[in-house]
Order: sequence, then C-alpha cells, then structure tokens
Amino acid sequence: MEQLETIEIHVQGNWNGEEYHHEDKIIMKRCALVIADDPAFRDWIGWHITRQWPKMMLEHTRVVNAPMYLDRAQLSRYQLIVVRQGFSSFSEMTTGIFLLRILNLEVHPEILLIFENNEQLRAARSTKLALASSLLASELSSSRVSTVMQDIASREKVVGQSVVEGAPTIPGYRIIEPLAGTYTATVYRAFSEERGEDVAIKIRELQSSKYGEGQQLTLRQEFETLRKLGDQYVAPAYEYGETGGIAYLTMEYCRRGSIGELFAKAGRSVSRVDYLRRVAEALRHVHEVGFLHLDLKPNNVLIRQDGVPLLIDFGISKRIIVARYQEGRNFSVGSPHFMSPEQIRGDTLDERSDIYSFGALWYRIFTGRVPFQGGSFDAIKFARERTDTPSMGYALRQYQPIVDRTLANDREQRFSSVEELIDGIDYFAGQATGMYPKLTMPAAAEGLTA
Repeated sequence: MEQLETIEIHVQGNWNGEEYHHEDKIIMKRCALVIADDPAFRDWIGWHITRQWPKMMLEHTRVVNAPMYLDRAQLSRYQLIVVRQGFSSFSEMTTGIFLLRILNLEVHPEILLIFENNEQLRAARSTKLALASSLLASELSSSRVSTVMQDIASREKVVGQSVVEGAPTIPGYRIIEPLAGTYTATVYRAFSEERGEDVAIKIRELQSSKYGEGQQLTLRQEFETLRKLGDQYVAPAYEYGETGGIAYLTMEYCRRGSIGELFAKAGRSVSRVDYLRRVAEALRHVHEVGFLHLDLKPNNVLIRQDGVPLLIDFGISKRIIVARYQEGRNFSVGSPHFMSPEQIRGDTLDERSDIYSFGALWYRIFTGRVPFQGGSFDAIKFARERTDTPSMGYALRQYQPIVDRTLANDREQRFSSVEELIDGIDYFAGQATGMYPKLTMPAAAEGLTA
C-alpha cells in the first residue's frame, strides 16, 4: 500500500533576482531529490518542481553526500533527480558514476543535470549521461526551467506514474507495481496466473557485457539459496526463469511491508522485542544451513500477514566456509549503516558480522535512528572509531547490554553466535518485559548488568 503523508509546504525566497512563493497543504505521494551545494539554488529549483508536481515530496543534499542518497536501497524512492555539478572534484566524479549506473537501469527516475559551462556539458553528452535532461547554469531562468519540467512531465517516465508501462513482459505474470529498484535488479509486485495470487518478482537484465554472466549467476544462486533455506524463516522462492534477455525469480509477496515500515518511529512497545527475537531465530536458521546474510536491515525483513517476519534479499549472501577465508572481496557491498566494521574493511567474515547488523537493526527499531550517523563510508567508519557503542537512552537502558554485545567494533567482544544472542535477548529483555524466562547468563554477560 502506498505510504501517504500530509504536510504543509511554505516556500519563498529570492534567487538570481527572481522572487518566488508557494504554500499549500497537500498529500505527498512521490519524491524528488535535489543534489547541489548552494542551498538557495536547492530552494529555488524545489519551488519549480512543486509547481509542476504539486504533490511531490522534496529531499535536498550536497554533492559530497549524494552517493548515500543514490544507494541501491534508496533509489526506488525517487521519481526525479536534479543535480547541479561539474566533474572537477572526487565527489562530483563519484556522483557521475552513480548517475551512469542509474541510467543503465531499465526503469529509472527522470534526471535533470545542470552544468556550469559548455565544456562540462559536452563531456556529459559524450557518455550515457546524454540520456538525461540537461541545462547550462547560464540558462537558469523560471521560464527555461519550467519548460524543461513540462518536457519531463510530458514523457511520463517518472517512477510511480507509468512504471508498469516500461516493465518487461514475462509469460504467466502481470506486472502490477514496482516495489524496489537497485543498480542491477528491479522488484515488482505481479499477479501469477499459475498460482492465482500476487507474488514479488525480481528481474535482472542478461547483459552482453562482461558483467552479464556474473549477474545471471548471482540471481540464479540467490534463488538456489532461498530454496535451500526453506520457507519458515525466509520469503519462499517459487520460480527462476530467463526470457527475452532477462532473468527473474519469484517469491512470496508480503502485503504488510517491512519491519522498518511497521516500526517507523521510535518506541518501547514489547512487540518490538518479540519481532526482533523472531528475526534472530531466522538468522540462526540461516547460519545453521551454512550461510551469512550480510545485508540485514529494516527493508530486508518483511512481515507476513500472520505477523511472522521473513528475511529477504540474499543477493550478497555467502557460504560461511567461503566468507571465513575470502579477504578483500566484500568492501562497500551492503548497506553501510548496518554493515559490520570488518565488512566495510573487506576483512574475512563470520557469523558475528550478521550479529553486528542485527544490533544495528535492534537499535534502529527502538530508537528510530541508525547507530552511527554519516553520509559516506569514511564518515560512518570515523563515527564508529571515535565513540563507544551508542547509548539507547535512559528509557531503554534495560536493552543497552544487547547493543553493547552486538555493536562492538571488536568482533571478539560480540555475542559469539546467534544462539548466544537469543539467550541474551531472553535474559535482558526478560528482565525488562517479563516476556521471556530470565535465563542464567555467562559471567561475561552478567558483568554488563553491573
């Protein structure tokens, strides 16, 4: 179900000698991202966006932080991306790479690029950035920008308006709506004629480039991994297939959404402990079968109609026996706010890497925040190194030992297994809520309550 939010908008100011003003009380359904370093420009271009699409939600960021907003986990939020930058700094070059990846997707947001001079514009048009709309800074006027916005709207390619129209045709399935998008795959809700019900269908192109075979195997291996894990703790996989230059897999569609949507705001409800304990049980099962998840985060825990949480997205999962000896192959793969320090560094991995991600999930579900703030890998890494494990606050102090034993930078200080983690939840959460037996914990854990 589409998430709606009613807010009041009041925008006014003066930019480049032109005054503008707009106010309204609207229901927001869609989102646009403005990437620029000049806050006055961000407000001005945002005003033009809301004139063209009165129900558009706006997000702003500086160029240096753009990769975090263009991350594969965030991309499906945006219907329009406006970028004002050149190609002179490392941040601008990095943002350009991310934009090229987006334009390689079969379904992607509309992109408007604004350059400072003709040299930058020519450089962009020599690459696939030519597929995006573009303007020179010298052309920035209300009339010119309004014309470009109208051209974008007339193409009706903005995600959320006609995305099904651009979706691939797969025999036996009727695409209904997009659910998520990444650089390599798009997930839709679709009706399965054979099953007579809605399913989630993950689609990747079988490209002719050197990356094509690897992507094909990744999707097939994800399907095989899901089948090995069964359907009690993970979203069951139904079918893998290839047709018309694409590979796809289908799995259960969960109408209730993710645990992140269920607990979008901070809170202390006992039900949060119950849901998270069942997530830990699912993680224990994954480890027992011999796999690491490596991308545990709120959007990758879905809620079945009966309330049972299911793990999804095993696209970067690894067999434990491989991860323990595979060094330097995992850098920057995953979601940085939920990745373990060793995963960011590219070190060998084990079960404690998933335990760290669980701790970040635990912290987010209760506090409404990620444990370490930052707009880049380096910023998050610095935040971790300069502070101890984050505090959950006085009201949630009973759960602090769980955070301390999951989010420790040194994995030797974390719970050694998910089984020990579950015992910790039963002990510390049992003390706080009375939900679980107050088990006798090892001496090391007992010391945390002092």
